Amino acid sequence: MTMTVDRFPTVYILQKMFLIFYKFLISKLPTLRILFSKSLIIKHT
Repeated sequence: MTMTVDRFPTVYILQKMFLIFYKFLISKLPTLRILFSKSLIIKHT
């Protein structure tokens, strides 16, 4: 029981960090897509 209680805060923190990271990725997605397509074009030529 104590193990799960100890592990729960870290899991919660990780989930919060993941959510923040996910929102950050979504906000940066258009830029990332443009960069990705440019890199693909560079690779193809």
